Amino acid sequence: MSPEVIGIYGFIVLFILMALGLPIGVAMGMVGFFGLVLILPFQAAVSKMAIAPFDLVSSYAFATLPLFLLMGHILLATGQGGNLFSVAKKWFGRTPGGLAMATVAGCAAFGAVCASSIATAVTLGWWPSRR
Repeated sequence: MSPEVIGIYGFIVLFILMALGLPIGVAMGMVGFFGLVLILPFQAAVSKMAIAPFDLVSSYAFATLPLFLLMGHILLATGQGGNLFSVAKKWFGRTPGGLAMATVAGCAAFGAVCASSIATAVTLGWWPSRR
């Protein structure tokens, strides 16, 4: 059986397990493990299931994510994200496309501070809709 067919069967089994009320994480873990057993030898599948979570948690990007979330929460709690957007809106608000330009300027200023485009989009992306 090819890996593509195993993947299609895996999706079908995954949706059936979720429809039966099994938690999503447990269903995905079971389907992933049994899919690996069908593709790889049993011992290799067991070692892959042990190594993959450690590799994910020990990555640099995963380690910095809580700090970016903390910085975004601090900006949200203090209101500085809104102030940053308000300043950019005052500078560019009267020009054609001023809201878009203010959003880009606010994101550029915040992006220069935190150096994460994802954290910038999450932190400042919802301010224009709230004003």
